[in-house]
Amino acid sequence: MALAVELAVELPDGFAGDLADEPAGGLPGELASLAERVAPLALAGERTLPVADEFADLFPERGLVRGRTIVCSGQAATSLALALVAPAVAAGSWLAAIDVPTIGLDAASEFGIALERVVAVRTGADREAGRWSDVVAAAADGFDLLITRVPADVSPTVLRKIATRLRQ
Repeated sequence: MALAVELAVELPDGFAGDLADEPAGGLPGELASLAERVAPLALAGERTLPVADEFADLFPERGLVRGRTIVCSGQAATSLALALVAPAVAAGSWLAAIDVPTIGLDAASEFGIALERVVAVRTGADREAGRWSDVVAAAADGFDLLITRVPADVSPTVLRKIATRLRQ
């Protein structure tokens, strides 16, 4: 979805002559500078990461949307998570696997994930409850994709805060 904004500017008398030297688009330098500063960092289409064709129909955007949380559960949860992120990693995204003891680098490699784009992190959350949320929040700043195992003792409030942080 694209957003179009119209800008109407009333120029003071005698100012119209200065527009000939302005950038294409006709905006005075100050407005062009302002438009550049407030432009979105990423368009909606740029916020979507690719998935395998087999999974594309499961997502309205036909891919993984940055900031969205997806839950994989069951016996094949790790395999499903790896299968979902593999095309995005192959396209150049970075993956952080946080507290996922069942993730195997051999298995990730078999899904086509470039291991040089994967960082596995053990937080020790079983010894210190607050570490998991801190590590996930920090990883959200530096990685395109996160796979994590949520510790059993994390409160719903902390989970909501993490989900909000990921959407930013």
